[in-house]
Amino acid sequence: MQSEENLRVLYLLGCNEGPSKRYRVFNHIEALRLHGVESDWIWDIDARIHDLEFLRQFTVVVAFRSGYNERVDTLFRNVNSLDIPLVYDIDDLVFDPELAEHVDAYRKMDEKGKAAYLDGIKSIRRTLKACSYVTTSTNFLAEKLLEDFSKPTYVIPFGVNERQVSISQSLDEPFHSDVKFIGYLSGTASHQRDFQEAAPALRRILRER
Repeated sequence: MQSEENLRVLYLLGCNEGPSKRYRVFNHIEALRLHGVESDWIWDIDARIHDLEFLRQFTVVVAFRSGYNERVDTLFRNVNSLDIPLVYDIDDLVFDPELAEHVDAYRKMDEKGKAAYLDGIKSIRRTLKACSYVTTSTNFLAEKLLEDFSKPTYVIPFGVNERQVSISQSLDEPFHSDVKFIGYLSGTASHQRDFQEAAPALRRILRER
């Protein structure tokens, strides 16, 4: 196992939409650096995927929600040639096509959109299978990933960065009262029914007050 002193992490940013990249890549890079671990990130269009000297400086490569394409294949081949472990990081259940019908946003897509969504899932599965390890955000996802892919799987929870902590601390003082605030972070359209799931709990809180 690598020690913190010689651990260097490279993230492949495979999902550029929504806030996931902040919580699964940029916040993790900040946290690693706070612990003295050098980290960097690239897109698959970065020319450095061909640069063995650049890749050689890292001891682990983490592919975040990356689908498969020729550039990713090139990067993985080069990383494997250098005997660098590949980790796949994913924070949503978008790797099982049999569960697509349970996604509210998917059910509202036209046939072309549904086909593209399923192609994306298959692409993610292909890339995930090419990695030796998996990291994810919750125990539920970890259990599902282990069941589907039988790879060593670890939970790395979501976290906030220093700027987010600073902002929350600056807002804390005016709210020292009996007024309670509940934050709702809805994410992408695939989470648009989440508020409905939380409604009973919110009603209970309002009744108790």
